Amino acid sequence: MKRERGSEPRLPDFPAECLPPALAAQARAIANVCRVPLAMSAPMILATASASLGRGVRVCALPGRVTPPNLFVLVCKTSGSGGSLTFNHATTPLVGVQKTLRREFEENEKPRLDAERADLAQQIEVTKRGLKGAADDDRSTLLDTLTAHNSKLAELEKRSAGRLLYVTDVTPEKLAEMLMEQGEALAHLDSDAADALGIILGTRYGKGDHTQDSLWLKSFTGEPVAIFRKNGEPIHLDAPCLAVLFVATPDKVQELFRTPRLTSGGLLPRFLACDPGARPMPLDGDDDAPHALPTEAAQSYEAAIFTAVQRYRISAEDDPDDISITPGARQLVRADWNRFCAAASEGADSPFEARHVENAIRIALVLHAFRHIAIEQRAPGTYGAKMHGHEHPLDEETMRNALTIRDWFSTHQRAFLAPQRVAADDASWEKAEELVKPRAREVGITARDLYIGHRVCRDAASAERLLSEWKEEGRIESFEREHKGAGRPATAYRLVKRPRT
Repeated sequence: MKRERGSEPRLPDFPAECLPPALAAQARAIANVCRVPLAMSAPMILATASASLGRGVRVCALPGRVTPPNLFVLVCKTSGSGGSLTFNHATTPLVGVQKTLRREFEENEKPRLDAERADLAQQIEVTKRGLKGAADDDRSTLLDTLTAHNSKLAELEKRSAGRLLYVTDVTPEKLAEMLMEQGEALAHLDSDAADALGIILGTRYGKGDHTQDSLWLKSFTGEPVAIFRKNGEPIHLDAPCLAVLFVATPDKVQELFRTPRLTSGGLLPRFLACDPGARPMPLDGDDDAPHALPTEAAQSYEAAIFTAVQRYRISAEDDPDDISITPGARQLVRADWNRFCAAASEGADSPFEARHVENAIRIALVLHAFRHIAIEQRAPGTYGAKMHGHEHPLDEETMRNALTIRDWFSTHQRAFLAPQRVAADDASWEKAEELVKPRAREVGITARDLYIGHRVCRDAASAERLLSEWKEEGRIESFEREHKGAGRPATAYRLVKRPRT
């Protein structure tokens, strides 16, 4: 007898009121113009805001844990539902900044770098010739000179890549190299992430026997990376910081959630995943419907992203601003962490729940940075901004809003996991039935019978949960089993007798 699968409840709308004004206004404008739910536009806006901060700001909200603002966001979209258009509107400012940086590099810095490289190459060649037949007293000086030239050349080579803020299609090996070149901060953005997810799953260039998520894992938490390849220079990363926005079809996302290597402590628990439920919308002939984003919303959002990139992503990447936190906000974090610890002690040790507190802090840091921003209209259609979040502590209101947004993503996360949990519980029931059927009705089974030797589940808490659910569903009934000797009666369970038909 398998668990009945009822219809899934409608998931709640994204709590856009929890976003800072510049982000909320743009999320609503995109939703209106693209005819998509806020659940589609708002997560992409949040991910773009995160990517614009890089590693330039951080907060210590839990003892001994410094948290950066990089988020991993995964949004479902069906074909024709407006997902790509929404993605383009959300990421346009970041794309614009990168285009500007690349153009300035190609026009100004690259010619200068090429000239310096040519000059250095000539000086190195002259120094090498001087070493031939040089007296011992002169060799030491010439070697020091050659060392200095080589060091400067290496620095020029590092700068020759130019400034990048994001990548789209990239292998793990190239991503590691680019992180090293870009101050260890990048964003990975993809409006059709099937190929990117295929690389992570190991199916794009292999049979999927092994996932390739290690670099993404380490770049989420900022763990050191040391890569040594047979061909190529070693890559050393001290604290890589990667922000991710992937948009993929529901079937591809469900495939991820069916992959145990990704769900059991792997990459997926770090993602804020959602299915907005967006579907292609019919045209109703309304000529008054907006065809372009409102100038004020679009330009304010653009000014905010531009300023975040300059103030935090670029200027502060080597010396991040440390944000303090108010006692009220810290108390909310502490209470959230303690709830997780209590659930874990009761056996609910889901790797997804283990990341909930950390993701809430990351969201709060993004909200904080974009809440403390002054946007002004400098000319008709032209907006500027100043960010001063580093001058203020992260407060209780911001943390409460972050927890609300985190809980919204958690609701979607549970919906993604529900089919897998139902399947796992069905398998557990089949194993339990095999245990209880051969036993006399006065003996039955206990929770201990389920978890000893991992016959059905891993621990006592899981066993109690399963027995309670099966009893509520009318599969089993409890009774007090008499203990032989002086011991107390034990609560046991047996199959419910069903009338013959």
